[in-house]
Amino acid sequence: MNRSTELQSVRELRKIAILGDTSARLTLCRLYAAGKFGGCTRQAAVAYVREFVQSSAVLNVRAVYSGTELTHSMRSVKVRHYNLSLLLDQKALCWSEAVSKRVCI
Repeated sequence: MNRSTELQSVRELRKIAILGDTSARLTLCRLYAAGKFGGCTRQAAVAYVREFVQSSAVLNVRAVYSGTELTHSMRSVKVRHYNLSLLLDQKALCWSEAVSKRVCI
């Protein structure tokens, strides 16, 4: 994808994300993590990812599965969700530290 098409795509995705579409918001965070800011500043991208992670609902996964024996599929979904949460938290923290130290990611 050339630079102008990429820029336009990120900007269009940002418009959809502003409407609250969770999938668009997550995709936008992934693009920001890859350094594709779509014309916004690095600081704005860091702030967006931080807000997204902090606004995400904390799930009490144990309560969902209490009294139920976990199947292999259920366990797999639980582990993937936990890993995604850790990854997003880690990216937000890395960006926060990089911005405060003015280091390129």
